[in-house]
Amino acid sequence: MGNIIKKYFEMVEDGNWTTSTTADHKPKQDKVVEKLRSELLIRSVKGISKYGKTLDENTLTLKEWLQHAKEEALDFALYLQRAIDEIDGFKPKQNSNK
Repeated sequence: MGNIIKKYFEMVEDGNWTTSTTADHKPKQDKVVEKLRSELLIRSVKGISKYGKTLDENTLTLKEWLQHAKEEALDFALYLQRAIDEIDGFKPKQNSNK
């Protein structure tokens, strides 16, 4: 692990990391990471609003968590296949309900 990353994690662990930490110890801002971080926070708020609890407050069993993850992975595979089909020239059917 790079020294700056190691230093960052040491500072976080010790509670010494702040946004005002000196520049020589502060990693560069990665716009992609920041975008995903924002999206994760938004999803968290939506989930708490929808289910009334945080993930760490959820009492699902390990098997139930794994089942949910598997279902999400299957959905992801479907989305990937749909995108691949479009790249390969298969046109999606137009939704007649619009």
